[in-house]
Amino acid sequence: MKNLDLQIKRFSKRKSVIDVIGPDFQFSEKQYARLEKLFLFYKTPKQIEHMLSTVAKFVYYDLTNYTGRLARLKGIPGTTEYTQMLRYGRHYKKIYKKQNVLKTSHFTNIQQYWIDNGYTKTAAIEKVKKVQQHRANLASLKTTGTSIYSCRSIEFWKYRGYSDSSAQAEVSRIQITNGLAYYKRKYPENYKALYQDRIARWLKSYNANDMELINLKKSPSIEGGLARGLTFDEAVCRYEKMVERLRAIRKLPSKISQKMCDMLFDRLGGSCYYSSNSHEYLIGRFRVDFYHKETKTVVEFYGDYYHQNPKLYEKHHVVYGITAEEKWKYDLGREDIIKSDDKVNKFIVVWESDFRKNPVECVNSIIKEIKDD
Repeated sequence: MKNLDLQIKRFSKRKSVIDVIGPDFQFSEKQYARLEKLFLFYKTPKQIEHMLSTVAKFVYYDLTNYTGRLARLKGIPGTTEYTQMLRYGRHYKKIYKKQNVLKTSHFTNIQQYWIDNGYTKTAAIEKVKKVQQHRANLASLKTTGTSIYSCRSIEFWKYRGYSDSSAQAEVSRIQITNGLAYYKRKYPENYKALYQDRIARWLKSYNANDMELINLKKSPSIEGGLARGLTFDEAVCRYEKMVERLRAIRKLPSKISQKMCDMLFDRLGGSCYYSSNSHEYLIGRFRVDFYHKETKTVVEFYGDYYHQNPKLYEKHHVVYGITAEEKWKYDLGREDIIKSDDKVNKFIVVWESDFRKNPVECVNSIIKEIKDD
């Protein structure tokens, strides 16, 4: 314990830590115990030397589970909404938004960049349009092998015998006369039907083999990469990066569910556990969306699509490889196990569509059900 006390004392004197919590910060008993557990787990400070400022943020924002948060952060490269949630708890939305503003302050496709450099708002809009036009001209060239299939690319027209200048003129014409917005202005009464008819005629101009090749080249799969002219190693590398991004996204709870949890926390107070506040609470072998410790209440937020809302889907509807009937059976079994735990007095399910319809009324009904004995 003496060694741990010395480590915590040294930790509080590090410049990166002082920059976050200040020189005269006093640790509470809980914060001190969490730091002891953290340093006991990692044995030596060298293992987390480059993450001490992150630990200081845990302390400053009075988060829980320092060890678990740091372990998850060490396994995730870069900065995402999920990593900021781990660092700042329920404050992450405001901080992440502020950081994004700072990151984008030098982006030339944002009006504020040009306004900050002395341009009027009108001139800034024109500058942004030029940047966007330039990027649009390059966009069709980014995916090797697909640009000749897009009438918005110069290659499409050059492939059909147009000169460079004529091809550029055609692209410029189509960008302002070939989209849905153009059809809406010109044919306000039946613009959707006319636009869909044009798309259908364009698709018919290709035979089945052409369309199969086009769709394959658009695919993010390894085969799609090979069809675009990538080497096997390049195709595998791009596919693996895409899978990593999708895995990182799936770790994030939905924004709408966290909105409900934030509203409940503001109304209930006390010890509330959910993803963006501290962590999801473990009941038996299951983590629950929201747990209020004082009343032993579990609130589960069921997404309409993922949990296949019975009001919207038939029992044979398939999502992620399982039918709605199988999903309902699994959810009921999971609910029974959670309800039987000694830590749970009340179990409440909130469907996404019900919450979206009237968030305030939905939260009021949850609060009423919690407080009713």
